[in-house]
Amino acid sequence: ASPGPAHPSSSEMEKSSPSQVVHYGKKAMSVKGARVSAQDELRVLVRSNRYLKERGLVAQAIVASASLTFLLGVLTLLRSWLDGQAALRSRERFIAVFEQLRRSLTRRLTLYSFALAITMSLIAGYCAFWMVANFDEGGIFAVVVISPVGWAIYALIRSILGLLRRRDILNEVPPELLGRELSRSAAPALWRWVDTLAAKLNALPPEHIVVGLTESFFVTSQAMTLRPEGKTITGRILHFPLAFASLMSQDEVASVLGHELAHFSGQDTEYSLRLQPLYAAMMRNVETFLVVDEENEMHFLKAPALALAIFTTEQLQAAARYWERERELVADAVACKLINAQTAARALLRVVALSSTVDQHIGQAQRSGTNDIID
Repeated sequence: ASPGPAHPSSSEMEKSSPSQVVHYGKKAMSVKGARVSAQDELRVLVRSNRYLKERGLVAQAIVASASLTFLLGVLTLLRSWLDGQAALRSRERFIAVFEQLRRSLTRRLTLYSFALAITMSLIAGYCAFWMVANFDEGGIFAVVVISPVGWAIYALIRSILGLLRRRDILNEVPPELLGRELSRSAAPALWRWVDTLAAKLNALPPEHIVVGLTESFFVTSQAMTLRPEGKTITGRILHFPLAFASLMSQDEVASVLGHELAHFSGQDTEYSLRLQPLYAAMMRNVETFLVVDEENEMHFLKAPALALAIFTTEQLQAAARYWERERELVADAVACKLINAQTAARALLRVVALSSTVDQHIGQAQRSGTNDIID
């Protein structure tokens, strides 16, 4: 078969028929005009395809990074759910989970945030390549996209670095308590009474008694910083609230102290000594992640990591409430045996009823600037 007739080139058509009209796309124009338009579009196409290989590699990296970030989020959710289920099996397992989380929770959140920052950086990099390639054709408008993305990356990395700087000191900052420690020489009668109650319960006596006004009766094994003195105390601490005790009978106070001291007896001793500091440390980890870099306006960038933190704490708080309820029921039984059930019930009712009244008076005193709390 013989080849068909050869089509003339645009230059040949321009020389032979300069006024001939051709259709270029949807427009009718001269041969010369069509050739110029085609050359312009070719130059645009060549420029827009600059860094095409690099953009392809970055696009693949974006997919890989986003997939990794998604996988880290799913694994963190699954691990948190499994930890919550394991914490319900036994007290020993519950304590082990908290010990592990104290070391790993902040690391998990930081790793996830870092993966998110890498993904956003890659997206900004892809936009930058496109902007350079299409700068003459309006690529400058990509700055509108890249600028906030770049600022977001900076803000997120700043939050991560701030969290890493504070991670090593989280467990070294004890909570504060408004009160004053009473030594054995300062209040020998109170100490003898508390020691007698602890001996009757076969419980470990407190190592510190702190009197205060703003809190109710409680015992703790975690370090506390006393305000306004600024002194830090460690070991078994009993808080003795003067406002509550002054409105209760001695038997009622003894019943409440028996309940609190029961947490220092039997298996509850190890639970109190180990879990309370661990739980407080883990919650400070989460709270620090929530408030780190407070002047940063890009709080929404931490939303995915914060959601993971909240989910993790919710899983463990369910287990904490379960074991705490078990502990409180045992302590209530001990308090009933120390005096009698009626006194224990009356003391519990009085503490609950006084809580709102004491808080109200203290709040009024703080607002008015007076030292008179109870008239």
